[in-house]
Amino acid sequence: MPLKDIEPKDGFDAKTFLYIRTNPADDGTTPLQAGLIGWISPDINITSNPSDTGAAIMNQPNTVQVTISNAGGIQATDALVDCFVADPTTAFTPLNATLIGQHFVTIPSYQTQNVEFTNWIPAMQGHFCLCARVSLIIPSDTYSNNQIFDVYGDRHIAQRNIHIVTMNARVAHFGFTLANPLTVDQEFEFITKIEDANSKEIQKIQSIYKQKFAFSKEINVNTNLYVGSDYKKDKSKEMGFGLLEKMPALKIMKKNNSLTMKKGQVLYAAIEIDRTGISNKSKYSIINIIQREKKSQRIVGGLTIVCL
Repeated sequence: MPLKDIEPKDGFDAKTFLYIRTNPADDGTTPLQAGLIGWISPDINITSNPSDTGAAIMNQPNTVQVTISNAGGIQATDALVDCFVADPTTAFTPLNATLIGQHFVTIPSYQTQNVEFTNWIPAMQGHFCLCARVSLIIPSDTYSNNQIFDVYGDRHIAQRNIHIVTMNARVAHFGFTLANPLTVDQEFEFITKIEDANSKEIQKIQSIYKQKFAFSKEINVNTNLYVGSDYKKDKSKEMGFGLLEKMPALKIMKKNNSLTMKKGQVLYAAIEIDRTGISNKSKYSIINIIQREKKSQRIVGGLTIVCL
């Protein structure tokens, strides 16, 4: 059944206009509207965990629900939806993406539709990066390149890179990967931003979860980024977690946190989080790691860490 009506897209009365939101304020505009981060999709959810914190449950079937919007004036019949999972990462590439499944779905005009992937059994417990994309062959309404996951430049693709971390000490490390989602070599900057409790980004993240988090207004959290060798997915498992085991091989990034990466390259990385300066330890902090092209300043990826 269709979920809800949505606003028609001008100029698409006789066409489909498919998109997956990669931010709660995303309306399918391409490229993604300036100022919106592109990795907090409200349209990609793990619905099988009753805690509603976005965590997967290991060694049992998990359900990932993807919502597709059609702002065009004609029905999209048998659109193909792909759903992918990855280790915590700033961006998806063919190297680090693992296909969960594919499903066909029909989306009426000016409405949304859900599709569920029920056969995902993760080998690890916790938060994962999830990505989804939609493609319609007739009439053509699809992503421009099936070898890249351009969430900022393609309305057919969205990702959800939100990780909730309970720190057992005031200083802790979180392992993830840095990825170049482009088809060319590129120099990137990796920016860490501590969000204030009143920021619009925190409000958007709150809107995604039924469970509300108490966020700190303090932003005096110190961070350091570390980078290591090329990422290799563990072929013996569904995914290659154990990222923090690579910490001894990691080196602190240079002061401006810039790095040149080959096309499609994925590197081990970690962030050191120091919350000793937070006076109210019972409230969460949000850290956004923002990946942008150094020359153009165009954002291409990132991830969000919610930590206590």
